[in-house]
Amino acid sequence: DNLALLSGESDIYMSGKNLYIARQTNKRNISASSGGDYSYTTDIVKIPLSTRSLRVAAIGAIPGYIDNAFSLDEYKGRLRVVSTIPNDTAEYNAVFVLTPNLRIIGSVENLAENEKVYSARFNGDFCYFCTYRQIDPVFAVDVSRPRRPRVLDTLKISGFSDYLHFWEDDL
Repeated sequence: DNLALLSGESDIYMSGKNLYIARQTNKRNISASSGGDYSYTTDIVKIPLSTRSLRVAAIGAIPGYIDNAFSLDEYKGRLRVVSTIPNDTAEYNAVFVLTPNLRIIGSVENLAENEKVYSARFNGDFCYFCTYRQIDPVFAVDVSRPRRPRVLDTLKISGFSDYLHFWEDDL
């Protein structure tokens, strides 16, 4: 049996149990006194792989936009997402934890002002992401408590980091 999904979306993530399709949207608020501000969101659709049909199980959204599919990760039934959130005056980054129904239950926000996410990776209860402007801070976020994720530490390194890769002592 084969199933096919045609999509124009570029950010597709598949866990062992679900397929997630992410789409960035921006809406202009033309009533703003500044001539308009933009509100960026990422809409997320969840499709279970356990059925013989492609049916939508949940639809949700997070503020901001994601860098790519590495910005998404499912762990213990919850989706975790790293995003960049622009507003009128600055740009910030955040990590969100969503329920199986794609509702936000926890977040850590307002990270790395005026920088954008260039790479992200998840490893069990931890999220790592790198932002860029002139130096490359790497953030380590503990997401083991889904309702209260927290930044453990940052490391600022010079250079350009658009890919994070894990290694262990035996690699």
